[in-house]
Amino acid sequence: MNMKLNPIMRASLFAAPLLLPGTALAASDTLSGDALITERVKTALAEDRRLQVKAPIEVHTRDGVVSLSGDVRTPAMVYRAVEKTRQIYGVRDVETHHLEAR
Repeated sequence: MNMKLNPIMRASLFAAPLLLPGTALAASDTLSGDALITERVKTALAEDRRLQVKAPIEVHTRDGVVSLSGDVRTPAMVYRAVEKTRQIYGVRDVETHHLEAR
């Protein structure tokens, strides 16, 4: 049986799943575990106006352990970045071996 659908019917068939609860995922719902922690840390650090960095701090996460790398202006900024990172749910530990005050 060959049915022709008008453009409105075709569009509604594709759009219907987006309107039903629980069928469409937001972008943040697609991230999980370490990737979600990484994105949350990057966002928290980028939004902190008191954190003075020369370039965005690089963030990598493995099994809940977050590694920060980059250059900040003072040792106090290293401490601030660590404290902001520790506030993120799921962070087990923070490594700063490559985060330097220069």
